[in-house]
Amino acid sequence: MASVDYFERKLDDKHRLTIPIELRNEFVSGVVLTRGFGQYLHMYPQAVWDREVESALGSSILDEKVADLNVRFRRGKTEVELDQKQGRVTIEQHLLDYAGIDRELIAVRAGAYFRLLPADTSA
Repeated sequence: MASVDYFERKLDDKHRLTIPIELRNEFVSGVVLTRGFGQYLHMYPQAVWDREVESALGSSILDEKVADLNVRFRRGKTEVELDQKQGRVTIEQHLLDYAGIDRELIAVRAGAYFRLLPADTSA
């Protein structure tokens, strides 16, 4: 099966994002949503967050760059389960506001996670 690296979706009235069926196995461990490096969101499989991001954020307590990254990625971070029946995850309003996402979004793979952007952006 081919890997899905890009998809477009409209959120439903409860701010739920439907994950393409081809990607649902990646997110079976859960989904971590957080602010990105810019005005967009990151969506990680829980297993990737636990294995890669947590270890990177856990380095020297005196490293200011790491501390700044902790603040960026943990501020507003949510962990949610993938709705197995419909393949949906709910994105909290404060994260949507941060990224400027109203109803339509695009998701682009950035290695082991996805970047979520408003559909009307070219970032």
